[in-house]
Amino acid sequence: EYMGDIICRLIMEESVLTKAAFSYLDWPPFYTIQDHLPTREKQLRSWGGIFIDYCKKLGKTEASVSEVSNDTFALFTNANLRRRLDRNGILLVLDMLAKDGRIEWKDNRKEGFLVFFQSPHELALAIYDWAKRNVKIGKIETLKWIATGEDTPKTCLLYTSDAADDLLCVDLGGRRIIKKKK
Repeated sequence: EYMGDIICRLIMEESVLTKAAFSYLDWPPFYTIQDHLPTREKQLRSWGGIFIDYCKKLGKTEASVSEVSNDTFALFTNANLRRRLDRNGILLVLDMLAKDGRIEWKDNRKEGFLVFFQSPHELALAIYDWAKRNVKIGKIETLKWIATGEDTPKTCLLYTSDAADDLLCVDLGGRRIIKKKK
């Protein structure tokens, strides 16, 4: 069994994507970017979701185009089919993820990028829901407290064991997003 197949199976067990999305990995045309625009959009979204889940499973928060388009990067290769998504296809997937706020390019060269397991919009909604649920609208809370405090269950999107620096705070009244204390 190939490492990419093992990792993809592990991702599938915890993925929010349907198993149908992962079944595309065994479909040869999935490795060729489609010309028909609605089909291409679905294909890129499927690749994007699979890529984010893959990175999340591995705890990968940054990468480079060179790394993910290398033959040793298992996700975009299916050795059984002898198929691989080419560099241009990978760039299309990454550009779509950047447009959706799921990755952020480190510079204008579009080589290195940061990976976000949740989009900024999803995080904003989660923070707002947390503040509303815990009657914190209009109050100032540290990111550390939001991420690890007793009001945040471990199953919450906001929970992290590597909490944000407690010198940062969030004004939940909407006047400012992040502020450094002096």
